[in-house]
Amino acid sequence: MDNFDVSPLQYRDLFSVFAKHDNPQEKIGVEVEVGTVRPFTGLSIPYENGVNLLLQALRKEFDGEPILEGGNIVGVSLSDGGQLGLEHHGALEYSSRPFTSITEAVITTLYILQQCADVAKSLDIALLTGGNFPFSTFKDVNWMPLLRGPIMRNYLMNLGEMGALGQSVMGFALSTQVTLDYLDEEDLVRKLKMLTTISPVAAALFVNSPLQGGKVSGVLSRRMQYWDKFDPERCGFIPVTLNPRMEITDFVDWAIEKPMIFRNHNGQVKLAPRKSFSTFLNDGFGDGTFPNYSDWVAHLSQIWTDVRLRNTIELRIMDGQSFLNIPAVLAFWVGLTYHPPSCKSAWDLMKGRILTDHKKARQDVAINGLKAKHGQDSIHELAIELVKLAKLGLMARVKAGLEPSSVLNYLTPVEDVVSSGKTFAEQCIEHWQNDMQMVPSSYVKAFQI
Repeated sequence: MDNFDVSPLQYRDLFSVFAKHDNPQEKIGVEVEVGTVRPFTGLSIPYENGVNLLLQALRKEFDGEPILEGGNIVGVSLSDGGQLGLEHHGALEYSSRPFTSITEAVITTLYILQQCADVAKSLDIALLTGGNFPFSTFKDVNWMPLLRGPIMRNYLMNLGEMGALGQSVMGFALSTQVTLDYLDEEDLVRKLKMLTTISPVAAALFVNSPLQGGKVSGVLSRRMQYWDKFDPERCGFIPVTLNPRMEITDFVDWAIEKPMIFRNHNGQVKLAPRKSFSTFLNDGFGDGTFPNYSDWVAHLSQIWTDVRLRNTIELRIMDGQSFLNIPAVLAFWVGLTYHPPSCKSAWDLMKGRILTDHKKARQDVAINGLKAKHGQDSIHELAIELVKLAKLGLMARVKAGLEPSSVLNYLTPVEDVVSSGKTFAEQCIEHWQNDMQMVPSSYVKAFQI
């Protein structure tokens, strides 16, 4: 692999990123994005004399190593292998190390996020959970000094209608993501196909961004709508997963036809020519250089599908969740994915559907949540089945001694959602319009960590 960093890539080299070493394990990673906001207004915090001070304080709190870009602190490396980092709009993202159990992942994640929140409060900053910055408009966005930021924003603007909401993704969206492992190519394909096909239904269980600019937007996941116009050819559904005989070659051939946005070259982040990665493999970047292994990894990181494939499978479709509902996200995905019978049953529930139905379902879910349709089927009814299968998977982990029985309680919030038919977004709207009396400080108090 090191040789690829100094040598031009060949097509055959692209597959090495998916290779697994001896005795691979099914571990669990989590990424949680939370907004850094003012407690009384819910508006985002600027970098200077704001987010930068928070990162410096967190570095001291965790005795971590600063992550710098252009001389600015943009993150903190934690001693256990985790990381705190900035998103473009000033969100703080916790990226965990891999864990062997859901329980360990939950306990560590909630503990670290609570520590971060306590430090933030000492600086008069609230860490706000949810699927987006609910009160900010574009005039309120504070862009962070991430070197790739201006390049990405300009790239998206130049796409016209295809990138019309790209800056909304970068300026407002928050998510809670889970990263899972595959053991070999057969396991990769099995999991990837299942996870991709169930994604619209899974998203309906966790829609959680109904406000925009301090008003009820009329949709349950404004975040999902943003992603519909963030360069759609590199986002959303991976169409090759519908191939009944899919192989990893199908994914690679699909991915290399996507254009690269930027590359890291000689310590600088540079805009790449708007050409497919396959063109760069054959002809180079036009400056005498050809892609190396790092460029390929960077290119895969610039594909933001709902399920993202690299050396792991990253589940990206869900809105950010409230602090107490974060465990439900891990329990749901792990219960379905790491229990082969549940994984197969989930695939059987969704297989045979066409790409058009998946895309329509995704758009419908953003607006209507569990009331959406997938083809002729009720998303709500499909979600009920998926939650049952996730619980079977959790019960199997308990029986195998991988988790304590208390892990079953993590799924309670989504069991309540499918039982009541009322999504987190609809619950949020109800609280916002009634007991919060549409006051931003009340919203922040309710949903901050």
